[in-house]
Amino acid sequence: APLGPLQNSPPTIPSRSTSLSIALLNIRSQKYKDHHIHDIITSHNLYILFLTETWLTDSDLAYLSSSCPPNYTYLYQHRPTRRGGGLAIIHRSTIPLLQSPIDAALPLETLVCKLKNIDITLCLCYLPP
Repeated sequence: APLGPLQNSPPTIPSRSTSLSIALLNIRSQKYKDHHIHDIITSHNLYILFLTETWLTDSDLAYLSSSCPPNYTYLYQHRPTRRGGGLAIIHRSTIPLLQSPIDAALPLETLVCKLKNIDITLCLCYLPP
């Protein structure tokens, strides 16, 4: 017996699309650039901003804190051996990131974090000159 015509059903389109805006910036010293970083995050509606070459020490973290718009926070990894370097991730507080330990033997500066409750790992790497 011949088959009847195929019924083409329209594709299912999600009622709401979501996006996640992420950017990377080689800041080459974050000191005194906190207002610029704050403006970049808000003007581009970023969820996550990766920063390389922050050149911050543990005593300079106020610059990172003042770079964060309201409801943002940060993760930070300083260069362990010599001056310069350093990595940071500024992210919305609604994106719960947990910093993960790294292998200190790597020649890269590395900041690894995982999204809490979701199996996604983010890794920011920088190879110093």
